[in-house]
Amino acid sequence: MASLVDQISSDLETLGDLPSPSPVLAKLSTTLGRDDVELIEIEEIIGQDPVVAGRVIQAANAASYASRAPTTTIHNALLRLGVVRVRRLALLITLYNALPGRRVPERFWPHSLAAASCAEVLTRNLPAQTPEDDSDVIFLAALLHDVGLLVLASHYPEHYQTLCDTAIREGRSFDEVEDVVLGLHHGVIGQRLAALWLLPPAVGAAIRAHHRLDTVGPEYRHSALVVHLADALCYHVGIGDMGEGVVLLPDDPALLELGIGPDMLALLMKEAKVESERAGQALG
Repeated sequence: MASLVDQISSDLETLGDLPSPSPVLAKLSTTLGRDDVELIEIEEIIGQDPVVAGRVIQAANAASYASRAPTTTIHNALLRLGVVRVRRLALLITLYNALPGRRVPERFWPHSLAAASCAEVLTRNLPAQTPEDDSDVIFLAALLHDVGLLVLASHYPEHYQTLCDTAIREGRSFDEVEDVVLGLHHGVIGQRLAALWLLPPAVGAAIRAHHRLDTVGPEYRHSALVVHLADALCYHVGIGDMGEGVVLLPDDPALLELGIGPDMLALLMKEAKVESERAGQALG
């Protein structure tokens, strides 16, 4: 396996054969966590990509938001949906368009959307309140938390299959066998890709730590806890299963540190299912 480790480590220096998202991604990411961002700034960024702009306008005209007169401009879409929802939708569409369907595992996007939806529900309802500046960062990190698995599946399919087969045969999760099978963890790959895409360090830190909370420092721990829990919640409620074998245990550190008891967990699961279904419509 040493040759595979060397190969992946070398590839991570360039990742040249991976797609580059629209410049909209990097530009929108610079507005995350800013309390001075203005509507006109978001409008100008989204307007640089006609595909993203068109999908945002389409979402603003969807049945759940429709009014008597359909909107035809990004400005009106922003007024109708709000800056936060439009920015998240644009981030989602930009990433979806960057990752060609033929190279993406069938369950990648359903799971990614479900995790992002769960993260959004968590940040709205946690007893340990999420700082407003962190909510978009958490959403983006949750959306991309398994992008390292995407790299493995699309660029090292034989080794990815070995990982899947080993986990199934031994009745263990991907996280428990990755170091032995691959020599590294998909969170590390995801963090490197996030850096390549010029995403905020907080996004990469949460991606790296979403299975391994001991790898994140206090500065980004809250974000990592939420992404970790959002990922586990998907499997717990049966939405967007990537087959990783994740189990949400009662003593999970995220439940304990975020102050979530059984009753609140049940409410969160119910709301997460609804949000996940709604998110899926954005790409439909």
